[in-house]
Amino acid sequence: GIAGFIGLIGGVIAAWLGTRYGNIRPVTIGILLNAVFAAGLAISNSPFLFGALYLLWTAAYYFMLPYMMGILAEMDDRGRWAVAVDALWWLGAAPGAAVAGLVYQAGGYSGLFAVPLIAGFACLVVLTQVLRKFYANQEK
Repeated sequence: GIAGFIGLIGGVIAAWLGTRYGNIRPVTIGILLNAVFAAGLAISNSPFLFGALYLLWTAAYYFMLPYMMGILAEMDDRGRWAVAVDALWWLGAAPGAAVAGLVYQAGGYSGLFAVPLIAGFACLVVLTQVLRKFYANQEK
């Protein structure tokens, strides 16, 4: 409960920054921070470090989410992209615990360390490609 409340600091920072730096740069930073902090959770070996990383991960999530929703709203004012991305998000989250268990069984905590880094990189690749095509079509 505390993490959710303290994590709102990320949303406050996003609201304070607004669109001064556009949407793409902040969402990229948010995705990278989410990946790094989540990876750190897998290999933290002290309760204090785990708690601190969890708070940072939550803040990074609350920072990134408004920018991601802003990008999706810019792409489609009727909300189709927001619905599609949210559905894909939950499609990935649903088997998450089972996949994490299999990864842990195969590679231990170092394997779990790699999962958010790989997922974050894949997310950035997909986001970059979608936005590149979207903005190219906007110019036509």
